[in-house]
Amino acid sequence: MAQYKVGIDVGGTFTDLTAVNMDSGELVACLKVPSTPPAFIDGLMNSLRKSGIPPSKVKLIIHGTTIGTNSIIERTGARTLLITNRGFRDVLLAQRGGREQIYDLDWEPQLPTIRRRNIVTVRGRLDYRGVELTPLNVEDVMEIAKIAKEREIESIGICFINSFVNSSHEIQAREILERELPGVPICISYELAPVMKEYERTNSTVINALLMPIMTKYLDALLARLQSESYKTEPLIIHSGGGVMTINATRLIPARTCISGPAAGVMGGLTYGKVAGFQNVITLDMGGTSTDVSLCHDGKMGFTTEWNLAYDLPVLIPAIDVITIGAGGGSIACIDETGRLMNGPQSAGAYPGPICYDAGGTNPTNTDAQLVLQRLNPDTLLGGEVKVRKDLACEGIKEKIAKPLGMKSVEEAAAGILEIAVFNMVNAVRIVSVERGYDPTDFALVAFGGGGPMFAAEIARAAMIPTVIVPPHSGVLSSWGGLTAEVRHDFVRSLSRTTKEVSVDVLNKVYGELDKIATDTLLKEGITEDKITLEHYADLKYYDQSVALTLNMPQRISNIKKEIEDAYAQRQEMEFGYSMPPGFTDVELVNLRVSGLGEILVAKPTELLNERGTAEEAKVGTRDVYFEGSFIKTLIYDRSKLKVGAKVDGPAIIEEVNSTVVIPPRASGTVDKYGNIIIKV
Repeated sequence: MAQYKVGIDVGGTFTDLTAVNMDSGELVACLKVPSTPPAFIDGLMNSLRKSGIPPSKVKLIIHGTTIGTNSIIERTGARTLLITNRGFRDVLLAQRGGREQIYDLDWEPQLPTIRRRNIVTVRGRLDYRGVELTPLNVEDVMEIAKIAKEREIESIGICFINSFVNSSHEIQAREILERELPGVPICISYELAPVMKEYERTNSTVINALLMPIMTKYLDALLARLQSESYKTEPLIIHSGGGVMTINATRLIPARTCISGPAAGVMGGLTYGKVAGFQNVITLDMGGTSTDVSLCHDGKMGFTTEWNLAYDLPVLIPAIDVITIGAGGGSIACIDETGRLMNGPQSAGAYPGPICYDAGGTNPTNTDAQLVLQRLNPDTLLGGEVKVRKDLACEGIKEKIAKPLGMKSVEEAAAGILEIAVFNMVNAVRIVSVERGYDPTDFALVAFGGGGPMFAAEIARAAMIPTVIVPPHSGVLSSWGGLTAEVRHDFVRSLSRTTKEVSVDVLNKVYGELDKIATDTLLKEGITEDKITLEHYADLKYYDQSVALTLNMPQRISNIKKEIEDAYAQRQEMEFGYSMPPGFTDVELVNLRVSGLGEILVAKPTELLNERGTAEEAKVGTRDVYFEGSFIKTLIYDRSKLKVGAKVDGPAIIEEVNSTVVIPPRASGTVDKYGNIIIKV
C-alpha cells in the first residue's frame, strides 16, 4: 500500500501543502489554502483534508511554522524570568551602540524582549577562562524561585557571564530551580549558544525561553488534533538551519523554528536550481507578506551563525542566511508625509487582505496592482477558489494613489506601485550578492512563492542576472522544500585561541568530542550510523576584529596554515576586498562547529520522460496586459499543458493554480526536462 510524505508550510497569509509517494517520489498533491490566524492549526488541518489523502496513508509530516516568529514580533511570548549575574542586569536593555541605519533620525531601538522587572540577579562569578571567582549563591537562587512562584512565571532563561566556557553555575542554578519549580521549562545559555557576545547570547536565551511554553502548547495541540483525526504520525519540524528536528527537540530549542519557512524555500530552490544545471543560484521567495532572498554558491546554501529576528533582535543559532524584506503580494502601497509613493513593509495579511478580495481591505497592495495591469486572471486565482474584483482594486488605487499624485491613469499608478516593489527586491538581491563580493551575472534567480514568478524577470533584468528559473508548482515550493530536508543538529564549542596558540591535535580533539555528541544525538533519534554525516566549520577572524566569518573545515585538520590561515585570507578578500599581509596579525579561532545530519527519505525532482511538446499546445488565449507604459496583446498559457522543450516568447503570461509567471517583452522561457521554466532576460 502506498505511503505518503507530506510537507506543510504555514505562512502568515497562506498555508501550502505538498505530498509525494514515498516509494516512487511521485507528486500526488500540491495546494494552497488561506492561513487561519491566530488558530493556525485550523489552516493546517484544512490543507490535509483538501489533499484527499487518507490519514492512514500519511507516513510522515514535515511542518514549517511561523508561531515562534509571530510571538516574538508581537511580544506575545510567555511570562519569562531572566537570571544573570549581579551587576549585569541591564545587558539586555543596553543592547548595542551601533545601528544599521546611522542616518535615520527617527530610528528607535527595539524594545527588550522582556520587562526589566523580570530580570533578576544572583551572586557568583567566573572569569574569562571559566575559573570560579565567587561561588554561586544558593540563597539567591532560592529567593528567585519564590519570586517566580509569586509572579506565576511560565519559563526561565539563565545566562551568566563567561558561562560559555564553564557551564557549572548555570547547571547548578537550573538543578535548584527544577526542584523548586517542577514543570517550569528552563533554558540555559550554555546548551543553546555557548559562544562569546554577551548581549547576543542573553537575547538568544531569552527568546528561546519565551517560546518554550508557547511552542509546547502549539505542538501538544497539533498532536492532539492529528490524533483526533486518525493521523498516526508525529510531525518533524523544519528548523532555521535547513534541516528537521523532532517534536521533543523543538520543545527544547523552539527558537530554531523562527525562520523555518524561508529555510525550506531555500532548500527547494537550490534543489531545482541544481537539476537545471546551475550551482550558483539566488533564491527569491515572495509570499503574501514578505520576500525572502538567499544566495547559494557552488551548490551549497549560505549559513550564518548570527541573524536578526524583527530587524535587530540578534539570535546566535546557526541558520540559513536569508534576507527578509516587507515586500509581498499583500504589501500596502501608500503616500508618506513627504508625498512619496511607498510600498511595504506593512501588509494587508490574510485578513482583510488586498482590496480586490472584497473582504474589507481598503489599502491598495501589489496584488491589486497586478490585477489592474491584467497580469493576474481574476477567474483563475488559486484555481478560482478566491473570487477577486478588479473594479474594487481600480477604485482603491485611483483614490489612494493616482489622484493624490496627479497621475494620468490608474494603470500608471499601479505600474508605479510595482516598480517600487521591484526596486526593494533588487536591493535585497544586491545585499546578498554584490555587497558580499559575488557577481550577479554568475548566478541564476530561482523564483517561487505566490508572487515570485510575477516579479522575477523584471528583478533579474534590473539586477543584471541573466537567467530566471521558475520551478514546477512554484507557488508551494517551500512546502516541497521541507521534504528535501534531513534531520540536522548543530553543536558549537568556544575556543578563542589564535592559530599560533593551538595545535592540530587540539583542534582534532575538540572536533572529535563534538562529533561524538552529534552522533549520539542522532542515534537516540533513531538514525542509524550509516545514515549519519558530519560537517565541520570554524568561526574565524583576525585577532583585532570583532566580527567572525564561518568557513568549512576538513574532517581532519592536517595543516593549520593552508587549511585555516590561507583559507581565511581568501574569504576575507572576497567578502571585504582586502586581507592582511602574512604575519601582520594573527588569525583567531573563535568557535569550532559540527553539524550532524541524519539521512531520511527525501523528495527529489521528477524527470518528465517522453513529455515533449510545443507552446502552441498550451495556449489558452490572449489578453491585453500592461507592459512598459501601454497595454500589449499578450499570449496566455496553461502551465499544466506546457511540455518539455516548449518555448514561450514574451510578452506572455503562464498561469497555474498557485502562481502566475510573467515573461516581459524581449524575454523568453523554455521548459526543461524537470518542468522548470528557464527564462532568459
